[in-house]
Amino acid sequence: MRSQAFGEARTVFEEAGRRWPSDASFARPLALLNAMSGRSADAVRSMERVIGADPADIDALYLTLEWLFRLRRGGVAVHSAAEDLQLARTYADSYSKANGPKQPLVSRWLTYLEQPRTSPVR
Repeated sequence: MRSQAFGEARTVFEEAGRRWPSDASFARPLALLNAMSGRSADAVRSMERVIGADPADIDALYLTLEWLFRLRRGGVAVHSAAEDLQLARTYADSYSKANGPKQPLVSRWLTYLEQPRTSPVR
């Protein structure tokens, strides 16, 4: 990552995650690499591991909520629309309980995510 060989770095972190699945320390850099390369759904899945290891990680909660919001705006679901909404509610609640500094923005994202969609999310 330091040499900005992001594609190669992503491959290394993916392999590390497969090799040591119980070690979530590889998940955050992999999530960031996925997000940088436009793979937001994969970024969310990686960040789920980070949050699973530390449910009060406000930075991980915030980023994941932002990515869920952006994906929904683009008509994309990570799991399903209903599952993504439940995940967002859980993460927004955790963010609030941890006194995250950007609570008003997180609340606006959640309000948007809770709006019914007229077209199906892919």
